[in-house]
Amino acid sequence: MFTSILSLGLVSLLATTSTAAPTPAPLVTRSSSKKGVAYENPSVVPLFGDKVGWCYNWVSASKFGSSPPNNIEFVPMLHSDEAMWTNVWKAEFEASYSAGARHVLSFNEPDQCGGGGVCMKDVGRTVAAHKQWIDGPIGPRTDVKIGAPAITNGEHDENGNIMGIEYLKQFLAGCSGCRIDFLVAHWYKEPNVTEFISHIGNVWKAGGEKIPVWVTEFAPYGDDATKKAFLAEAVNELDALPYVERYAYHYATNDILLNAAGNELSDLGAAYVSK
Repeated sequence: MFTSILSLGLVSLLATTSTAAPTPAPLVTRSSSKKGVAYENPSVVPLFGDKVGWCYNWVSASKFGSSPPNNIEFVPMLHSDEAMWTNVWKAEFEASYSAGARHVLSFNEPDQCGGGGVCMKDVGRTVAAHKQWIDGPIGPRTDVKIGAPAITNGEHDENGNIMGIEYLKQFLAGCSGCRIDFLVAHWYKEPNVTEFISHIGNVWKAGGEKIPVWVTEFAPYGDDATKKAFLAEAVNELDALPYVERYAYHYATNDILLNAAGNELSDLGAAYVSK
């Protein structure tokens, strides 16, 4: 999900899905935190201080103008296979790499149309594009870890097309020989921490319990008090799970993780970094 500026420009795993374990990428962040910041405006990232270890903005350019603040890692994403994104991908990835990026995110919610999803319902198309733009050029670079496309927590859309975990399973099966170093999941639902953690566990199982998971978007429905209570428990659970490598709450913008003016953390944002 992501519905602002981008909307305008806008497993039991088969053994062949992942080859031998890749050479571990060097740690380029000073913070050991799994916690990250999803942002649009780069000026807000320093508000989170040294409590976060990474950040991303759904595209391939950080927009910081230099290296990210506090030595956190900016992680570039190839938003979709549309030309407006692929035309700049190589140059912007290289710039991000030079600034310290050692991970890349694949497409944003290809299993969903609307609501920020990039509507790549044909899994074969997603596999081909991932191979062309990410696995092909970046796969041989063993100091960079590669993520699978980010999936929603849906099951089927209104037309019966697969979504979520089943979409991920088909992608992994189709991307035979691809190097997938981490799975990427999104979650939006009623505030039930047990159900949330169970879902993330099922994503991990879809990768054969071999590939770590990044939760790059998550948020419960409800008022601020409900969200704060959920967040306190959910962050503790995510930090404790060995197969969850990174996570980011949705997201660093006004009236969510930031105050109404967008110049300080909100109560929810302060709760996010306090854990």
